[in-house]
Amino acid sequence: MKRLVILASGKGSNAQAVIDACATGVLPAEVMAVVSDHGDAKALARADAAGLPAVHVGRRTGETRADYDARLADIVTGFDPD
Repeated sequence: MKRLVILASGKGSNAQAVIDACATGVLPAEVMAVVSDHGDAKALARADAAGLPAVHVGRRTGETRADYDARLADIVTGFDPD
């Protein structure tokens, strides 16, 4: 079974669809976490409601895009997705 990490930044309707499809077996995968660049993204609340790790990874003041992307990649990789 494939391991997924969902990246979301908004309401989370697409994230919810993936979470639901995995939970019902329609999508043969397991969601390991939902990660968002917005701390108030509803996608994080949806992940929490599903019992999944919900992680906010915001860009730090003065952080370059390359440094942010590398930090984000490290966090996502930590969930060991396929």
